[in-house]
Amino acid sequence: MSQDGNQTPNTLFEQEPNVGKKTKGRDRADEKKVPPDEDYRIRNVSVMNVLRKICPRTLSSLSQMRGITAAATTKDLREMYLELEQIDPNLYRGEHLQRGRKSRDAVYGGQVIAQSLNAAARTVDEEYLPHSFHSYFIKTGSVDHPVLYSIDRVRDGRSFCTRSVKASQNGVPIFIAQVSFQKKETDTITHQCKFPSVPEPESLTDALTLMQQALQDPHKPDSLSKRIIAYKHNDLDETYEKIFESRPVDPKLYLYENIGTTEPPKAYWWVKAHGPVGDQFALHRSLAAYMSDCFMIETALMPHIAAGFVPSMVFSLDHCMYFHRPEFKVDEWMLYEICSRKAVGGRTYSDARIWTREKDLVLSVTQEGIVRKRRN
Repeated sequence: MSQDGNQTPNTLFEQEPNVGKKTKGRDRADEKKVPPDEDYRIRNVSVMNVLRKICPRTLSSLSQMRGITAAATTKDLREMYLELEQIDPNLYRGEHLQRGRKSRDAVYGGQVIAQSLNAAARTVDEEYLPHSFHSYFIKTGSVDHPVLYSIDRVRDGRSFCTRSVKASQNGVPIFIAQVSFQKKETDTITHQCKFPSVPEPESLTDALTLMQQALQDPHKPDSLSKRIIAYKHNDLDETYEKIFESRPVDPKLYLYENIGTTEPPKAYWWVKAHGPVGDQFALHRSLAAYMSDCFMIETALMPHIAAGFVPSMVFSLDHCMYFHRPEFKVDEWMLYEICSRKAVGGRTYSDARIWTREKDLVLSVTQEGIVRKRRN
């Protein structure tokens, strides 16, 4: 962590005001209204069509422009997703970046995670698949400058390869990662924990609709939970919702209506990419990596914010992923199970499991975050 406490934002809860930011010409143009039928077509564009420009090897990065607004055309939307530019065999550049939230220029951490994974994967033979990813956010990244990904080829073995990734802006590191790849091997021993007992996704409502319904409900008073939802709804960068549909299993928890629980916060989400992604598993892994940074700290904070806690800073400190089975599809429903098992010393610890609908645990995630309290 840097001395100034700046990290790449994970959620929308960091309360720093947006001071003196000028609206750029592109942003002003994006404020034009779009007919409902055009907006529907934009929101439901196939992920695969959007990502046609991505490099043939790994379908490269999940780069986004500075946010997708209702005025974006289908062509604009495709341009949000550009390949990592290869500068030399061990150096790649991500040019177009996504905000973590509208009111700040900080790049979304999940995008940096996904691009780092992609950059590392482009330096190993295709028979090596990622199984382990360990990373640290060390400084806030900005959407105003490209990110350079420098790869150190630490080891090339017969069964495993190791890569070190350093992401920098203007010569200053913002993120580092160690990625390990493995050739496919036959199973020796196998076991896994029990799949959670949860409702099917078809019986649930997506998160965006839940927020809109809560805000429009005339029977709900102007409560703390309603103000939190309004803040999230207004400051949320829409990019994630353009890529993934998310359905919380417990709508009351998501809407901050479970007040004051002291149990370790736990949440379940059904998630799925909008539209077909295709048969390139590298892209499915990239999208899963992008998505995996979305709900971790938010889950830890939910009961505390519902009980009146107001954080002044919320950022990811590190992020680890274990690909148990690296070949899975994010355009089919997956269960995202998250539990924050400890919060102490201004930090939260959360772990997550990502399951296929066939009850196969394919990805595990751990993350530590920093949470600071607003001073009176």
